[in-house]
Amino acid sequence: MIAPRLNQKQLRYVSKTRRSEKQTGISTMNVATVRALIVDDDPAMLTLIQRILEAEFSDSLSIELCADPKTAITNCEANRIDILITDLDMPELNGFSLLKQIKTINPLIQVVMLSAQPSQNALLSAFAMGADEYLTKPIDRPVLIETTQFLINRILRYRNQFLPDSFFPMQSNSF
Repeated sequence: MIAPRLNQKQLRYVSKTRRSEKQTGISTMNVATVRALIVDDDPAMLTLIQRILEAEFSDSLSIELCADPKTAITNCEANRIDILITDLDMPELNGFSLLKQIKTINPLIQVVMLSAQPSQNALLSAFAMGADEYLTKPIDRPVLIETTQFLINRILRYRNQFLPDSFFPMQSNSF
């Protein structure tokens, strides 16, 4: 199977993750749990999304909540986050700015943008900046579940098929 071509940012992120694994002895690339970060300035929306996702993906998704986009950036710098679900309209830092900064930290992150005021310009801008999905509020439970399942499958497929076998050299056993 041919591995996808990764750009320099993606290569740096994967290399940084692998170095961290060697230092700690903990492998994060083959773990079945996917880590999600939900960012929204509305605590009720954070709780709603968390409850929906925990009810559906309790065994395969680890969820972190963040009401402040700046704290979310710090969290992404310190931890491997696989999925970012973020509101577009937040007071300190909007979803576009957050998306741009997070993608520089982790170019492989899967991003779902949420907006209460959907517009075609916002939708196109989100996709142009690297968002994977764009959902409107109020949240449609089946659509959120389907979207999250799709992203989890994509992440796990990428981890299992591409990174261990074709991206990193195999260690040989010496007898």
